[in-house]
Amino acid sequence: MSKYTESKITRIGSHEFDYWKVDERETNGVQGFEIHWSDDGECITDHVYTKEDANLIAASPLLLETLKWLDRKGGLGLDAHKLIRKAVDIAEGR
Repeated sequence: MSKYTESKITRIGSHEFDYWKVDERETNGVQGFEIHWSDDGECITDHVYTKEDANLIAASPLLLETLKWLDRKGGLGLDAHKLIRKAVDIAEGR
């Protein structure tokens, strides 16, 4: 596991994890949302139509790192770890 990932997991455990932010946005007259990864306005997405989808996208870094942490910690049963590894592989483009 990379030092970067380990530092994220440490922050998750200490409840200091910086998650992506969701803001309301209107594009061509259509209400929606955009996701920012920092406070300087850098966007992850241009337009997301539903609040639920926007929240899921914003939570994705935390979800991925939590799955990696759970897999590393172990003890969840073989089936659970197979699903965790599959989700992590898909999220990381493997």
